[in-house]
Amino acid sequence: MKFKLTGIFLAASILVFAIGDEMDSTALRTEYYYCVSNPTKTDVLYNRLLLMNSDKAIITGYIGALEALKAKHAWNPYAKLDYLDKAEVTFAKAIASDPQNIEIRFLRYTVEYYVPAFLGYGDHIAEDKRVIIQNIKACKYSKNDKFLIGHIIHFFEEKKECTAADLTLMYLALKQCTPTY
Repeated sequence: MKFKLTGIFLAASILVFAIGDEMDSTALRTEYYYCVSNPTKTDVLYNRLLLMNSDKAIITGYIGALEALKAKHAWNPYAKLDYLDKAEVTFAKAIASDPQNIEIRFLRYTVEYYVPAFLGYGDHIAEDKRVIIQNIKACKYSKNDKFLIGHIIHFFEEKKECTAADLTLMYLALKQCTPTY
């Protein structure tokens, strides 16, 4: 128990140190990655982002993704559905604020991809995939996002979610593009 509390405190301290009042995109992505399999880290990052009270679309998008992870980690079926409903509303807010953001679209895409279809949370998969592919081909991402874009393309390839032509064009764009912002 002492080790667990120390670990939670350490994780929270590192997160506060890494974030401060703003959130570095690399730190955010790294922390989110660890949340996928860790409910405690999910709660810590979720609460930290809420405390930031940020109006940035990317922060709102990650809050939506963390709400979906809270659904994954919850044991109560009603709590799971409640968190998924919250995530859906939060994602809608983030995307309304920045509709071309590849990262937010990919967060929602992956949530909807992994939620069982019978729950009815897959309404945006085709739209999100279309926007993601268009923006990658048009190089509408920053130079700091190249690793993320490579990961997204690899995800589409691994899950067989794109045509071979789309994959080829996205990989080509990743190699040759000068990001637009």
